[in-house]
Amino acid sequence: MYMRSVSLFLMLLVANGVVAVESPDKVAARALESYKASTLPNQVDKLFDEFCRTHFGAEKEELVYKKFGSDLRILDSGTWSYASAFSASISWETNLPANSWVEYGVDDQYGSKSKTATRPFYIHLRHLVDLKPDTTYHYRLVSVDERGNKLVSPGKTFKTATTDGFVIIPKDATFPFKLDQANTTYLLTRDVVTDASAFEIHAEGVGLDLGGRTVVYHNKTIDKNMFTDKWMSYVHKGVFGVKSIGFSDVKLINGSIIEGAGQNRGNSESTGFNPLYIRAANNIHISGLNIDYWAAQTVGIRLRKCSGRMELMHSVFNDRGNKMQNRHGDGCASISNIASNFEEQLIHHCLVKRTRQNGLRTTKKGKVYNCEIYVDSWATNSFASGAGVAIYDNRIFCTGYHAISVPWGNGVKIHDNFI
Repeated sequence: MYMRSVSLFLMLLVANGVVAVESPDKVAARALESYKASTLPNQVDKLFDEFCRTHFGAEKEELVYKKFGSDLRILDSGTWSYASAFSASISWETNLPANSWVEYGVDDQYGSKSKTATRPFYIHLRHLVDLKPDTTYHYRLVSVDERGNKLVSPGKTFKTATTDGFVIIPKDATFPFKLDQANTTYLLTRDVVTDASAFEIHAEGVGLDLGGRTVVYHNKTIDKNMFTDKWMSYVHKGVFGVKSIGFSDVKLINGSIIEGAGQNRGNSESTGFNPLYIRAANNIHISGLNIDYWAAQTVGIRLRKCSGRMELMHSVFNDRGNKMQNRHGDGCASISNIASNFEEQLIHHCLVKRTRQNGLRTTKKGKVYNCEIYVDSWATNSFASGAGVAIYDNRIFCTGYHAISVPWGNGVKIHDNFI
């Protein structure tokens, strides 16, 4: 088991009878020293936020301004939106790290405001909820850099969808809920908290629109005696945010999947309690998702024996864990691809707020570009990205035991990354 056990958080320096308290910046710079095996996931989150604000911002590293300029801008190539019936996902990219939100409403007076992030980022994703179907909404993007400079985008509009193209998941549905109508997009209209799995796909061509809502799975610890072998018992008896085995053309969009309070861990392959587990699928699309997890041995998106085309875009990963049983099998990665063979795999405009081991791993035909990745390495060989044929235009920030930004390999083209 790999874990940090240094309990020092605030050091008092005693010299000649005078007690000197370190500055807030120095305290935050050493915030990670307070990690313990018992540190709660939300506290891990806060400590790493403090560390990143201290070390990785534009104000702390002058090369940021030299590379990306000193004036805050929105990068046109990084904007994306998706309008559902009762919600919308809005994503954009700035040249500098910024706090951000979306202002929106039924007219150009806006009137409503989305949530903000916990620290400044380059990649921004917001979900707007409680919208009316078949309605035009006005919105604008607001970004504030670390110097307090505020950038407000020109006003834009989107029109929400009607409910005609969806199968609406009943408000009184029980979970795990089976998605078993082929070539159908299901729509969630409320937040979900479940002790076990949330959704299971049982048909070809299933889409799941989370409606901008939050799904909490694995909210209760499962008896470990249920797992009778190292492999398949974790697949069949473990719990997941979304599980799909053997069904192709999977589409998952627009919402948050968060691991709850259950105390289990996955097997040595990091399978068993994943936000997403997709096996033997041909063609996968994932966009506009927040994926949050913390189990001692897990991967955010576990892909196994998948093929065809896969695109992951405009999504956010957050690893709140502080233990690791086994760094192999991709350890605790944002995404991994065991025995998968995609013809094309694209990962772009994604934010990894934290990973304790590996980040955005791909197959040999994968590309990772325009992503923002933070590695908090808890074991040797923690890769921010890996495999692939091209890794470019990413912003990669590392700390911890043994963090590696980009991989080795034959024929991999690595260029224009800020590390």
